Amino acid sequence: MDVVTGYIVGIFSGAFLVIGVMVFITIVGMAFQALGRVEKKLDDLQNQLGRLQDQVSLLPDEECEHSRQIRKQRRELISMGIDPR
Repeated sequence: MDVVTGYIVGIFSGAFLVIGVMVFITIVGMAFQALGRVEKKLDDLQNQLGRLQDQVSLLPDEECEHSRQIRKQRRELISMGIDPR
């Protein structure tokens, strides 16, 4: 009787071990899929940033200087207590 009980316990232990390994492999696979999606999104954002940097570098210097002057004037108005809007 002890031998039969040992076989039964051994079979169930092996089955639970196999199920546990399968669940672990599934969880690891899902984590790698999620990591791949995050990596793809990061690549997309880096590409968008590169395009924006290219667009900004194409702006003429006069526009940048004009924007700086406007911001400076707005700060001066605010410091005097005048709402520039």
